Amino acid sequence: QVPFALSAAPVRAFRSAPECFVSVSAGSSRVGGGGVGLSTGQRFPRMKRLHGGCRKHLHGRSFTARSSEQTEMSDLTAEERDTAMKIQALIQNAIAIGAPKFNEGDIAGCVEVYGETCQRIQGMAKGLRFFSVLYQIDKLVMAIKRESPGSDLSQRAWGMRRTLDNVYNSLEKMKSPSLKIGPEGIVTLFNFKTEAGSLPWYPLNDVVMGGASSGALEFDEEKGRTVFEGSLSSAGNGGFASVRSGTIKSDLSSFSGVEVEGSGDGRTYKICVIGPARQMGIVYQADFTLPVDSSTAKIRIPFSSFNPTSFGRLVPEMPKLTAGSISQFGLMISKLTDRGDTNPNFKFGNFRLELERLNLYV
Repeated sequence: QVPFALSAAPVRAFRSAPECFVSVSAGSSRVGGGGVGLSTGQRFPRMKRLHGGCRKHLHGRSFTARSSEQTEMSDLTAEERDTAMKIQALIQNAIAIGAPKFNEGDIAGCVEVYGETCQRIQGMAKGLRFFSVLYQIDKLVMAIKRESPGSDLSQRAWGMRRTLDNVYNSLEKMKSPSLKIGPEGIVTLFNFKTEAGSLPWYPLNDVVMGGASSGALEFDEEKGRTVFEGSLSSAGNGGFASVRSGTIKSDLSSFSGVEVEGSGDGRTYKICVIGPARQMGIVYQADFTLPVDSSTAKIRIPFSSFNPTSFGRLVPEMPKLTAGSISQFGLMISKLTDRGDTNPNFKFGNFRLELERLNLYV
């Protein structure tokens, strides 16, 4: 078995902030400079820049919209599928060997391992429909040939590592099923009528800033629905609970907005979206309220109505949300609205939002 070293971005707790929706991205290659496959909302110590973090995806499902330049794993021949898995295994093995060499000071040894791996991938991918893979590898090999003998080995190692990471991700995306747009122009991104619908989601509550609120997705077998429920506490200046989906690998640029199906408790909730400014701590939010009823209601929220926020406060100078940049969805209940004002429907105590589907519409 190939050992995996998972990287983690440092997450700071802002005790004075009214709400925190931290972004820890999927599959970064650098410790202290990216993220781990799927964040659990925990805090990490700051770590020096090391070679580590070979991809081991932690979440169970992801959803990929078909693009004109993307080949899906289901479309590949048996030979191509086998080659894709062999290339991924080769990358995992190269990083498992090369990363320790780099971290122990043997940068030349790391470069040698990564270089040999790139050349092997180049040979394996030729003649197959791995266009993105071949482009990235060919570009790297040509750049290496043009380098002078005295070039910076450390920079070369990082360049190779980034290419290997990108190739791995390109192949990983082929494994994800397509989003099939229905006759009404709707696609179900998350089906909450099955227990599996809640699996890619994880809680992120005000405990990250010293609060004591709780919230999570649970499947109600009796009703056949997934429920976002918990309790809001004023302890530690808290006041929000949220859940976050896994990373969306899709290109959602063809969609105009999100549709929530379910029933509420009279409270105002938020749909949260991580978009193009994720490195700056920007979260796009939109308020919604589902009626208090046992039947199912539908509410549509256009992406154009989402507001850019930072720790719950409006950041009007940020650009509007673009659907093609969306990488994660979230649900939140907070004492602030999507514009950073006081939420008139907010109160401490138990909350319950019943969900059936989270759809996208064109």
